[in-house]
Amino acid sequence: MAGGMQPLDRVLTPVGDPIMTAKFLVPVMNAPVLERRRLIELLTAGVAGPVTLVSAPAGSGKTVLAGAWVRHEVAPGPVAWISLDEEDDLPGVFWTYVVAGLQRSGVDVSGVGTPEHPDVVDHSLLVRLAARLCERADPVVLVLDNAEVITRLQICEQLDFLVRHAAGRLRLVVVTRLDPGLPLPQYRLEAMVSEIRFPDLAFRPDEARQLLAARRPELSDAAVRAFTYLTRGWAAGLRLAEFPVHGEGAEDLDPALLAASDIAVYFRSEVLQAQPTPVRDFLLATSVVDTLSPDLASHLSGLREAGATVRVLAQSSAFVEAVPEDEEAFRYHPLVRDLLTAQLRREFPARWRRLNRKAARWMARDGRTAEAVRHFAAAGDWDEAAAVLVRQRGVARLLAGGPSDALAVALADMPAGLPGPDAAVAAAALAVVRADLDSCDKHLTRAGEVVYGSAADTALELELATALTALARAAAAGGVGGALAAEAAELAIGRVGARRPIDAVTGALVAYGRGCVQLASGDLALARESLSAAAREAEDAGSAVLTGRCRARLALAEALSGRLEAAKESAAAVETLGTDGPSGDQRGSAPPFPAAAAALAWVASERGELAGALAEVRRIGAGGRRNDDVVVAAVVALVRCRLLRARGDLPGARAALDGLTLSVDALPVWLEQRVAAADAGVLLAQDRAEAAAERVQRGSADDGADCLLALGWAKLPLGAAAESTRFARQVMQRPGTTVDLQVGAHLLAAAAALAMGHAEQAGAALDEAARLAAPARVRRPFDEAPPRLRAVLEHRRQHPAATPGPRGVPAAPGVPTAHREDDVIVQPLTDREREVLRYLDALLPTEEIAARMFVSVNTVKTHVRAILRKLSAERRNDAVRRARERGLV
Repeated sequence: MAGGMQPLDRVLTPVGDPIMTAKFLVPVMNAPVLERRRLIELLTAGVAGPVTLVSAPAGSGKTVLAGAWVRHEVAPGPVAWISLDEEDDLPGVFWTYVVAGLQRSGVDVSGVGTPEHPDVVDHSLLVRLAARLCERADPVVLVLDNAEVITRLQICEQLDFLVRHAAGRLRLVVVTRLDPGLPLPQYRLEAMVSEIRFPDLAFRPDEARQLLAARRPELSDAAVRAFTYLTRGWAAGLRLAEFPVHGEGAEDLDPALLAASDIAVYFRSEVLQAQPTPVRDFLLATSVVDTLSPDLASHLSGLREAGATVRVLAQSSAFVEAVPEDEEAFRYHPLVRDLLTAQLRREFPARWRRLNRKAARWMARDGRTAEAVRHFAAAGDWDEAAAVLVRQRGVARLLAGGPSDALAVALADMPAGLPGPDAAVAAAALAVVRADLDSCDKHLTRAGEVVYGSAADTALELELATALTALARAAAAGGVGGALAAEAAELAIGRVGARRPIDAVTGALVAYGRGCVQLASGDLALARESLSAAAREAEDAGSAVLTGRCRARLALAEALSGRLEAAKESAAAVETLGTDGPSGDQRGSAPPFPAAAAALAWVASERGELAGALAEVRRIGAGGRRNDDVVVAAVVALVRCRLLRARGDLPGARAALDGLTLSVDALPVWLEQRVAAADAGVLLAQDRAEAAAERVQRGSADDGADCLLALGWAKLPLGAAAESTRFARQVMQRPGTTVDLQVGAHLLAAAAALAMGHAEQAGAALDEAARLAAPARVRRPFDEAPPRLRAVLEHRRQHPAATPGPRGVPAAPGVPTAHREDDVIVQPLTDREREVLRYLDALLPTEEIAARMFVSVNTVKTHVRAILRKLSAERRNDAVRRARERGLV
């Protein structure tokens, strides 16, 4: 049909169909649309040139952007919009719609005519149309939506002709899922094209927050950021995907639920089904792995040209991206990979298992143990998963990680009781990671029965895996009874290392186990040395969890050695390194490394910071889990005893120690001595000196410094001051005695000197105690000193010149004098005084307190004066504040 253009309702396409005017309408979105100013401005800038390409996968917001831009009325001239269909991939039909669309937008196309044949367009029609456009004063914008349906090169060449011969009066906007057949490289060279692609269209976190506000208002900012990263800002994913946001990720979803979700239905119909069959099969086959190399892609898909295929996908699809740190590796966006694997498992479950098995064997040959184990597990081949774990020395990595480590997660569903030595060792190691030491013992027993009957070529690897697991089990129990396990691990490393060098993680794991054993046996100096080396090796190996364990145990060794500041620094450094507890425990905010918290509790209790010590003790018990670590359990019990003793709850203090002896089978000798000394101290505070002496002598198998000091304090009220002096000197003269014991020894010497009337010697001993305590800010021995000695200390502080001999203990900041201005509790509060203190905390007046206690007002005032004296306070408010700091109210 040539000549003038007829009214649209009378125009027919070359195939005889009427023009569908609905295709000229800018689509209206039913769902709320977030108009993004930055994209409107980007498209406006693009339309200033001849060609603008908006190319991205389905659901990226291409049409939404183009429609919003048209409605903003910022175009440089009239806009002709055409929503293309598959039937428009005929030159005659396509150009009929182009001419009709231009006419509908107000462009004068008289004399241009329309094509007469579906497959052929007369070149003169294009010339006439170009001439008409050249006559215009302002440009016209032609928007081709769904342009991916145009596959014929002939149409693309004709569009190129029109663009080049319209004298800049045609601004072509191509909205497409796939790049069209236009000469884009030439356009780029000539600066003729502006491109808006998926990275531009992807929602940023702030935009995602606005988009999700109506549907998921409860999402936190962190969840929105994670959600945006997971979807890579894909609009369809943000609108349709449903993912848990409270500590879980997409990997936690049931694949069957994901396959049936709205986003999966959309992905199948709009993305996957739109791909050619070979590409679709390639996507499904290669989606089982996280990172895809050309060789692995070929192995999984069976295609020789798989490398070229994945490179083309990375260039043309927003759902495949190159791995920045490896130019030969590619990966799917997380959500797309999950959707592909969900589809694969839903349609072809047998193929899913077969592909995972193929991937596992490829990974195993490539030395990628964790990935091989994960894929064998996905295929249900648990025996092969265990074999790879043991024979490729993955057991060390499993033991060095926490329960959320990739290997532990991959083995989480491994059935119990699988036959074979590999499975037994793997199950034992997994039980250690889960802190299930009873199960570990059962599996180790089973492993010991089968290891030595295994094949010769794997016997050494099995021996090493078994020894490492036994040592890790001993370390998890605090190192108690682990000497043989440490020796076995050292021997196994020697034998296996002769064949192949030992990796850094294995070395760090053995050094850590050795340090735990040394700490449990009381060799604190050796333990610090081993644990320091283990921490360095673990850090070099990149194992955050093992580094945290090493530094936490080192902090505990430092604390027990009296190196309080070093302990505090080591403990504080591990809090952000990872988690060391069983996953999924939501019962409390247990610390990631209990040994570090125990070290901090010990340091705080030594420095008289009772509120801080109490907070750490509560953190350790917050998870409600059983504590198999004997050393940590002993430290916690000793700190609890100190806290309760400071509060005046002497029966409770003894009960804390009794609870320890009931919860552990046996304590190492040096820890038993510390417990005996602490128990004796509480008995002595109860005025039970003979019982205290008996308790120490019952627990002093090696006459440890703790027990010698406690025995010296017990002898003092029994009239044996000279004997107490002798015990104090023995402690002072012992090499390696911790600072708290040295301070306590000098305090004991001072108390004995006072008992014998040697005031000058007592003063010198008190000054030396203060001098020793000052650098580490040790205060507990002063707080636990007998009332008479504390009274002397207080008098010397207030009246340093009144006492013969050296000056009294200075009250300088950081020096633990008997009672600086901020010190509390000279003597324990009585039950009545504690009751009055609680009423003071409630701001009750004296008269009401008297009424509630059924006593006189004068009696209440007497109790208040005693409270002020014991808490070294001048006013009631000060007393209440100090009581709160001490945990008394």
